Amino acid sequence: MIYLNIADVIFKINDENFILEYYSSYLHTIIGDRYDHEIILERTNYNNYNNIGEYFAKNYDYKVYKINDGYSIEFFQRHPVREQVFCACQLFVSYDWNTLKLLDYITTDERSKEPCEYIPSHVYKFKQLFICIDTYITGVLLYHQAFTLHSVALQYNNKGICFTASSGVGKTTHTNFWKEKFNAEILNGDSPIIRFVDDKPYIYGAPWCGTSRININKKMPLDVVVTLKRGVENKIKKLSKFEAVSFIFGQMRRPIWDEKLIDMCLTYAEMLANTVSVYELTCLPNEEAAEVALAGIEELHG
Repeated sequence: MIYLNIADVIFKINDENFILEYYSSYLHTIIGDRYDHEIILERTNYNNYNNIGEYFAKNYDYKVYKINDGYSIEFFQRHPVREQVFCACQLFVSYDWNTLKLLDYITTDERSKEPCEYIPSHVYKFKQLFICIDTYITGVLLYHQAFTLHSVALQYNNKGICFTASSGVGKTTHTNFWKEKFNAEILNGDSPIIRFVDDKPYIYGAPWCGTSRININKKMPLDVVVTLKRGVENKIKKLSKFEAVSFIFGQMRRPIWDEKLIDMCLTYAEMLANTVSVYELTCLPNEEAAEVALAGIEELHG
């Protein structure tokens, strides 16, 4: 039995061989048996796979089916031995996201085999199971006034700042300038957690950090959100509340097939826009962009 503490929400997991490569810094020791949610993980043979429910939605990684008391979510990948697309793991979650059962169809023996040349080891062994757990935890966190924001979170001069943008715009490039020029500390390189505590937003470390691999388990107040977009000059402006809510909502990781959770995301986007300053930085991929951003934040925000 192991416990994870993610954004001060405690998850109990019945399998001590859980994929701790990604979650090791979130291991938690509890006194007594206090936890918030339980993840029941069962390892089984793919021959036991059973497709059930009414097809409902899908995205790049998974398909969603409605069942009597919740959802069945199936995660697919190409099998490294049988060379066919198969269901790697199956998530059963109740409509209130309170209970979870996870079936892992990649056996321990199969995980121990060498990957094929076209499937990297970390993808072959863990990716779908990791995404499966990620999907559940990010959904559950919404019930705790917490969400993941597609952004790079950093700490500078005792301020917590999130730089957010669509993929490929240059979040990593820009925040690396902050690290090199201003000695800022990057807390998470892709998907930090934002949680409201006593109506104040805090940045929390998260296991999900994209290809950056930057993942620090740390908590600090969130002061500023900066959205990035490419341009022909470096300039910064403060967004209106409507603009801020729209952009924040668009960068939140959310299960688009669950209306209740979508409503929660919109509520939290409005809460965040009401409690922190949100700026838009039009920028070039150069050091001057970081200087303009910092000067603008200090002038407009203090």
